[in-house]
Amino acid sequence: MTTSNCTDHIWELAIALAAHEADAPATDEAEDDESEDEVRDAEEGESEEGEDLEAAMKSETEDKYQQYVNTLTERIQTCDGILQQVIEKQRLIEFAAVNSTILMN
Repeated sequence: MTTSNCTDHIWELAIALAAHEADAPATDEAEDDESEDEVRDAEEGESEEGEDLEAAMKSETEDKYQQYVNTLTERIQTCDGILQQVIEKQRLIEFAAVNSTILMN
């Protein structure tokens, strides 16, 4: 995997994360007002089970975001490792070229 491919993959993950955050459908203000009223009514009648469900959903969302962060971190570390290998190989090639020139003279 090249550094370019790693960068592309990281961007793909970042775009997927942004898309996930914007996954909620767009609504107009009138619908928002109605939704707020419905949510308020639902919250007033919410039982302990509803609160448990909400907490579980929040925990699941946090777990998914943490998974994204871990994946991005792993990809960045992979890219850093590949970049270090490329730099080391480049140094070896430059060293060999310099020594080859010295030996030829």
